[in-house]
Amino acid sequence: MLDPESQLDLVIQVQQLVKTLDITALWVTHRLNELEYCDGAFLIEQGAVVAQGEPNSLKQRLMQTAQN
Repeated sequence: MLDPESQLDLVIQVQQLVKTLDITALWVTHRLNELEYCDGAFLIEQGAVVAQGEPNSLKQRLMQTAQN
């Protein structure tokens, strides 16, 4: 429940930690714009992985589904 500016700051901090420490971060979100900052993504529905892949592809899929 962060404001957009604080949320972006947090995402950037996590990115820097991942790169600096050579670690993996798991980010769970409902905010589609945060997909711009990740290397890969999973779409989970009712507790099951229904898709995985490139973040922008999954974002487009979700946006098309919402329009229908």
